[in-house]
Amino acid sequence: MMKLKKAYNLTKFYWLKGGEYMNILLINDLIECGGAEVHVRYEYKILQQHRHNVYMLTFDEIDKYNNFKKEYINLINIHINNKNIIIKVVNKFFINFVLYLKIRKIIKQINPDLIHCHNMNLAPFTQILALRGYKVIQTLHDYSVVCPKGNCIYKKNACSGYKKSCFKCLYEDKGVILKKIRLIILNKIRKIRVNKFISPSKKLCEYAKTYNLDCITINNPVEDIELNYDENLLKEKFNKKIYLYFGQINENKGIFEVLDEIIDFVNKNEDVMFYIVGNAENYYKNLLLKKIQNIERVKYFGKLAHKDVIELLKQIYCVIVPSLWMENYPTTVIEAMQNMCLVIGSDRGGIPEIIGSQEFIFNVMNKFEFSNLLNKINDLDFKNFKLQLTLNRDRINKNNNTNKYYDDIINLDSASNAERH
Repeated sequence: MMKLKKAYNLTKFYWLKGGEYMNILLINDLIECGGAEVHVRYEYKILQQHRHNVYMLTFDEIDKYNNFKKEYINLINIHINNKNIIIKVVNKFFINFVLYLKIRKIIKQINPDLIHCHNMNLAPFTQILALRGYKVIQTLHDYSVVCPKGNCIYKKNACSGYKKSCFKCLYEDKGVILKKIRLIILNKIRKIRVNKFISPSKKLCEYAKTYNLDCITINNPVEDIELNYDENLLKEKFNKKIYLYFGQINENKGIFEVLDEIIDFVNKNEDVMFYIVGNAENYYKNLLLKKIQNIERVKYFGKLAHKDVIELLKQIYCVIVPSLWMENYPTTVIEAMQNMCLVIGSDRGGIPEIIGSQEFIFNVMNKFEFSNLLNKINDLDFKNFKLQLTLNRDRINKNNNTNKYYDDIINLDSASNAERH
């Protein structure tokens, strides 16, 4: 068995020692997929703007690599093909020595002063073990670090992770016990190889600390945008009363838990419309279309490009985020608030801490509570509507601006020391 050396100590570690710029390697499974990938690509640009030598290592499809290699000059890709079941099992549960040597060769060539890892789930043992001998931090993007299923949900209720018995989840995932054993071993290796864990949300950070992962909270940055919402545009949002759900359409996202109440709400309020945007597998798409058929003021747009969603937000009065599973730090909430929309969300994961006010949080399993909140939001007068939008935007500008993120990463050591006291 490969002997593990203890990770570097980050005490008194700063990125700009003596004014020198650093070689920084970002590692993530994919180039393009969801919020984690958007974050990694944006971090690459932030670090470049501060004149660091930045490299990005991914393990995605060749076509995706080709789509991004011109924009990200120092993008390196090793394709991990998990379509073959034997290769997938080896990558998920064992060490792939061929892949290990490829990763080690790239890391040695770059000789990074710092490795910032993100998602490493395609071949986790291999990917983590290949980091030996370097300073490493890792951003946690979901609850898979504490839950074998990755969602911390049992029968639609929040769970505290694998310290509780996972036998109860066998009915929905026959391999959950094997996954739990794998996760326990994986976390032991993570503690040795990774110097510091970062969680965008306080909630996941609390969970990680419960499992003895050395973690601090640094909120994800969002790109600064110029908003030119004058009074007339805000009044148009207010008068149209268009509500929106955008994101994946499945059981975990909670849309089906609240859909009946939303339809009833639309039917009772002639000035209200409800839009649904997002990708859905055939089963969920058919279920959704059956639910909303013949309801004129409820519309399903299918999957839209990100830029089109942002454009759509300019019309939206309120975004609904009804997630069942433990969301870490959903981009949907940040983008909606940044684009001057009201947001109401479930009490799961990091959603409440982004929204900030309990007035706009609901228990997704309590239909009466959700319906009451919808009515309350709909009855806001224009003055309070405008006030809440301003508070939302200011909150995002304060917590999620680029300079704050960069400063938090630079001062990683002092931030972690402050948190200990």
